Amino acid sequence: MTQSFAAVATLAFVIVSSGVGTQLLRLARRSGALPELALGLAFVGVGAIGYPLGLLSALPGVPELVARTLFGFSQLATGVGSAAVFVFTQCVFRPDAGWARGLVRLAALLLTYQTALDVARAIQGDPTQFAVPDLGFSLRQGITAFSYAWTAAEALRYRSLLVRRLALGLAEVEVVNRFLLWAIAGLGAFAGSATMSVVSLTGVKPFEDPLALTAVGLGGLVAAFCTALAFTPPRAYLAWIRARR
Repeated sequence: MTQSFAAVATLAFVIVSSGVGTQLLRLARRSGALPELALGLAFVGVGAIGYPLGLLSALPGVPELVARTLFGFSQLATGVGSAAVFVFTQCVFRPDAGWARGLVRLAALLLTYQTALDVARAIQGDPTQFAVPDLGFSLRQGITAFSYAWTAAEALRYRSLLVRRLALGLAEVEVVNRFLLWAIAGLGAFAGSATMSVVSLTGVKPFEDPLALTAVGLGGLVAAFCTALAFTPPRAYLAWIRARR
């Protein structure tokens, strides 16, 4: 029962991430805006490509060449997507902060290094061990979890500022709600990444663990759903938000 639920949650996460990521990339293409581009790359890289390819590469019976190819591309996509979350947070919430730019550079450096090790593992490693997490996997999941926690904290901080302005008629209720949605999205994604990191540190294979798969699936699904409402809200949802004020 738990494994079936995890499988459904994982499939839903991949499908919704693909849709939301594609929408954001199309929006970025029209607007030329970096936040939409970064967030689109995050959802496509991690949810639509990296995570499902990583799962497929570890399936029993997959031909060696196919497993190596899937694993290599999954690590590349996940590395790019994880770094994109840092870029989004910095350019939206801390565009002029030197420490935030330094944090993005540090995260990008660490993720690039770990991605290079994982690609080398895809080329030279034992495909039967792709599902076995190493310390690098745990650290990367930890870095990714931090990126989601950071973006959620920034969104909540900014929302609190806007709530005060809303009371004075200086902010729009839709904008305030948008930051709340993004904070919830960040917390959902954080839950999935943090669980994967903790589970992997115990020596359990996270891609085969129902708890980890469920956490990633549900957390990612919440993140994708809330992001869709934040960036491409239906008119009915906007009307509901305005009516609740």
